[in-house]
Amino acid sequence: MTANRAMQSQIEDILYRHDPLGIGWKMGNPRRDKYAYEAESISDQLHEATSVNHLRDIVYEVFVTWFSVPGSAGSGELNAGHFSRYDGIAREIWDLRRASSIKEETEGSST
Repeated sequence: MTANRAMQSQIEDILYRHDPLGIGWKMGNPRRDKYAYEAESISDQLHEATSVNHLRDIVYEVFVTWFSVPGSAGSGELNAGHFSRYDGIAREIWDLRRASSIKEETEGSST
């Protein structure tokens, strides 16, 4: 598993655990891949985040994009909910990213 795929998988687990839209475990859905596309989108943009708040905005925008109804203005915002719903998710992903960066630096210095 590549480092990016491993990160994406961990983000997917975080999203499933928080279940911000209630489509995963909150509905009794055992499928942990309910947020696979969102996790991939977040993983692809993770390098752009300059702070935990910026990351929260990225995560929120991913959910707005993925849960918008075509032709229905504002539907993504309604479906995604208030951006504060994503605070805990962003903090966990930020910590994961920091831990991953420290691990890469440590492994890089030992070679």
